[in-house]
Amino acid sequence: GQIIEVIKMAGRSNLAYQSLPEQKPKEQVIGKVESHRVEAIKPAAFIAMLLVITGLLVFLVFSMVRLNEVTSQINGMEAQLREQQSEQVRLSAQLESEMSLTSVENYAQQNLGLTKLNPNQVSYITLDSGNRIELPQQEEASWWDEVTQDISDFFAYLFQ
Repeated sequence: GQIIEVIKMAGRSNLAYQSLPEQKPKEQVIGKVESHRVEAIKPAAFIAMLLVITGLLVFLVFSMVRLNEVTSQINGMEAQLREQQSEQVRLSAQLESEMSLTSVENYAQQNLGLTKLNPNQVSYITLDSGNRIELPQQEEASWWDEVTQDISDFFAYLFQ
């Protein structure tokens, strides 16, 4: 193959036919090449990893669903709270209007038949002894009186 190339080259130039020196083929060193071979995943490990990933996805979806449920419950409870607060404000206003002095006077006159006192219906009493109240003293009960009272209370309870 090299001679033909030289002849082709010779055809293009004035040079006479030359023979090329023989080249020795390079020695090839055959050595052990370290392989970086990727080991195949064992089927049991693959299935285990697949199950773990599936479990995590199921847990994630379940958590999201539960979070949505709790959020909707919270929103419902907040709506109920706002409704109850407005009802409380309404009832407080109604109570204040019904507890006014004029409302109480009207109720007393219309439903109970009461009337307001005239100044000539008021009478004052004066006491010579001052502002003092005397309460009659009670004698302390003896132990025998207490026992008989307890027994009578017991029988009254039984025969009611």
